[in-house]
Amino acid sequence: MLMMQHMMLSHHGKGEWGSPKAPVLREAEVLHLIDNVDAKINMMDRVLERVEPGEFSERVMALENRSFYKPGFHKKPLGL
Repeated sequence: MLMMQHMMLSHHGKGEWGSPKAPVLREAEVLHLIDNVDAKINMMDRVLERVEPGEFSERVMALENRSFYKPGFHKKPLGL
């Protein structure tokens, strides 16, 4: 039970990201990394929804101020 509580409290990883504790268990670190990847993919998905295939997104400050490319293979098939 104590391990599970620690994992819940530390899944954001850092105090500035809203976590009261940093992960100190291997499992808590893995959960934090999964949460971090999920958040980044979600940000990328949201910004790429507003981009046409073959174009770059605007810069995303939370992702190191990078822009992302939406490949042309995301085009809708003919007849749909």
